[in-house]
Amino acid sequence: MSQRPDRRDLLQMFRGRLSEAMARGGLTQAALARRVGLDRSTLAQFLSPGNKRLPRADTLAALALDRQVSVDWLLGLAQEGALGAALLPQPIEIEMGGHVPADERLDRWFAEAVGYKVRYVPTSLPDLLKTDEVIRHEFRDAAPAIPRTRIAVASEQLATQIVSQQFMRAGFASLTPDIVARYFTGRRQADMFAEVEAAAGRPLPPGFAIDVATETLRRFRAELRPTPHVAHALSWLRGRKCVASSSSADRIRLILETTDLIRFFEPAG
Repeated sequence: MSQRPDRRDLLQMFRGRLSEAMARGGLTQAALARRVGLDRSTLAQFLSPGNKRLPRADTLAALALDRQVSVDWLLGLAQEGALGAALLPQPIEIEMGGHVPADERLDRWFAEAVGYKVRYVPTSLPDLLKTDEVIRHEFRDAAPAIPRTRIAVASEQLATQIVSQQFMRAGFASLTPDIVARYFTGRRQADMFAEVEAAAGRPLPPGFAIDVATETLRRFRAELRPTPHVAHALSWLRGRKCVASSSSADRIRLILETTDLIRFFEPAG
């Protein structure tokens, strides 16, 4: 258990360190008194060797702030003089929060914070404390801006790669993943296949759709992963949840089952 500092030692240390801070700044007692809103006689009394009382807390804080030192240093309880010198190794960075639930900046923040003890400071009340009406009001404009499957899983990119690979195996070398994503994202597979056949002037190989479906099922089960932290986010969202997607119901169920997110969308048993 640490020993309580002697009052006389605190007074002596306070007088010495305040005098040192004034000397470093080239300030007289009168100048410092004006800067912190004290009477010159009051400050002179604090610095007098015969003084037996410390300033009030607000006066100590004003003196420390003006001289850019900590109150602990003024009282001899710390050796670092600069204000906040030992607290932060680098400046704090503050980034404005996004206005959509699926914000990639939050994912990046989580990744950067791994291994650190941090405090998350929300800009509003947590969803747990909001009514359904408040949540709907806050996200009424943001909802359309959320990518179709971003809040659940990044399945669209994987599906695009699979279809592109199948096209290339069938002799359609120009249908790279970028081309497939640019022209066919969000469209039905049957429409995509028909448009490719019309543009190429030749049919796709027999059983092409079945091959795509089989490979998609295999790759989804092997590679599909949920977006980081989505299960945590879904557990905090109140009320019933739904999936908005242009995919078939079977494919949506496959995605949710593979990523273990189906539990958030099925009725409680």
